[in-house]
Amino acid sequence: MDTYLILKAIKSTISATFSNLNTALNSARLISARQFNWLRTGSVKAFSLLEVAISLAIIGVLTMAVLKGQQMLHNARIDKTVNQIEALRINIETFRSTYGTIPGDYNGNAIDIAHKGDGDGVLDHGEEKYFFEHLIAAGLMTQKQSIPAIGGYFNVEYNPQGLIGHWLLLSGPNKSGLLTSKDALTIKLKIDGNEDNTTGIIRISGCTSNGIVQPTKQKTCTLYIEFP
Repeated sequence: MDTYLILKAIKSTISATFSNLNTALNSARLISARQFNWLRTGSVKAFSLLEVAISLAIIGVLTMAVLKGQQMLHNARIDKTVNQIEALRINIETFRSTYGTIPGDYNGNAIDIAHKGDGDGVLDHGEEKYFFEHLIAAGLMTQKQSIPAIGGYFNVEYNPQGLIGHWLLLSGPNKSGLLTSKDALTIKLKIDGNEDNTTGIIRISGCTSNGIVQPTKQKTCTLYIEFP
């Protein structure tokens, strides 16, 4: 998938900059035949303007292709993370309707799990550690799907930071920041349809002031996603 996106970006960028290459070549052809021959056969060895123009054009095209390819890959990871979040919420609801409680809290024998919860409907006393184990055992997801495409980790918390109920946390190691404010708002907009940090199922943390997301290019933001 990554290779395909890079090749697609290179093709797109080369097409977009082809006119610039033609312009450079046409400018280089203005060199008179006498000047061109002198540069090629004279006692002083040098590149012709034509060669320089071609080299610079190729370098420009490749640089733009790499940058565009990197941005396309990043955008693809954000989209995949959004899909993971939406799938997780569906899987939580499916688990609840099937087994009568949330993943991590289940204490029955219908699925093969090494760790059981206490069945009280609340993830406490370390039960959040069993959340993904129960989902995977129920066949609702794989271990790989529990790893965010954007990087970092999914964790589960109960009543975190003044929020009520169970929430998924998307963050870096030890609940550190993972996203820039732009990426955090992009994910919220894709899921909630707005950037208001007081509404919807997404709450942005770590890069806010009085609840308002502050612009930052540093990866200080984390996301809380409400359970269904």
